[in-house]
Amino acid sequence: MENNKTRIIVNARFLTQEITGVQRFAIEISLRLRQRFDENTLIFFAPHNILHNTISEELKAVIVGKKTGHLWEQCELPFHLKTTDLLVNFCNTAPIFHTRKIVTIHDLAFLENKTWHKKRFRLFYKLLIPIIIKTSIRFFTVSNTMKKELTKYYSLQNKKINILYNATSLPLILTPKKNDKTERYILFVGSQDPRKNLETLIKSFDYVADKQLKLKIIGGKSKSFKTVNLEAFDNRIEFLGRQSDIELQILYRNAVAFIYPSFYEGFGIPILEALSNYCPVLASDIPVFREIYSNTLSYFNPHDKFSIAQSINKIILEDGLNIKQKKAIHKLLTIYSWDRSAEACIQVIVDECI
Repeated sequence: MENNKTRIIVNARFLTQEITGVQRFAIEISLRLRQRFDENTLIFFAPHNILHNTISEELKAVIVGKKTGHLWEQCELPFHLKTTDLLVNFCNTAPIFHTRKIVTIHDLAFLENKTWHKKRFRLFYKLLIPIIIKTSIRFFTVSNTMKKELTKYYSLQNKKINILYNATSLPLILTPKKNDKTERYILFVGSQDPRKNLETLIKSFDYVADKQLKLKIIGGKSKSFKTVNLEAFDNRIEFLGRQSDIELQILYRNAVAFIYPSFYEGFGIPILEALSNYCPVLASDIPVFREIYSNTLSYFNPHDKFSIAQSINKIILEDGLNIKQKKAIHKLLTIYSWDRSAEACIQVIVDECI
């Protein structure tokens, strides 16, 4: 690679965004790319409004341009690219005027349900994504379910799409579980938007048998999604906002179970995080969860508050995970790793640079 004149440029706009699953994917893969390629071969271009300075320093990011957001990505980033540069984009969007590029599409939620997003956001993506797809040479996505969706909606040839699975980024040092049982809770981690189905989850708690059981909700609101009414009807519902990775791990470790009632996902990283801490998981019965997590989860109908409550009532009576379930989880965690996904990414990049 060192002798090849092709530069690999990574669109590092993700360094200016709050960290959700999409940005986590970009950061983890990027850190591994940085370890593999020298600074002349691989360059990270970013806008000036960086939020994650430590990560930016690790990546040796180069600040270019004076604008931010989509305007930076569409107008200023292409100005700093050569026609021979291979541009790698990890967060759904990319400049349409540079055609030698690889783009990662995490999901197509804006097509799945028009009521989830703000109208302006949805219309923008319905216009932008088809153009990006027409002007890209390769694609990454995060599950086989998403690969099928991309092929269905945009008639892409399968050979152009490579799957880079997500993984967990929580610390390897495991905190011990609490010995006391004074606080029992179900945990949810994710953004507070309509797609996550928190309204139905909160309503289901009226039918949970254990009236002492709490629901702890971790995560913030998303600017691109419509606001949802998450009024808590009693003090069992706690909104804790964003938490550090260490704090999050403690919450996973001490929860009765983790619950994920989403209507739609491209992968579902929080489920993997919960399983990595051997926390029982209750989740929506949707195709992508069946694909990724198979029999390691307990499934329910996300549209039915009684189905959700029933799954919670059932898990309350169980004493954690059994040996068979733990073995299945251990096997799962060996399949989904950032190192594996980074290697698959590097192989595609190398193939395009030869």
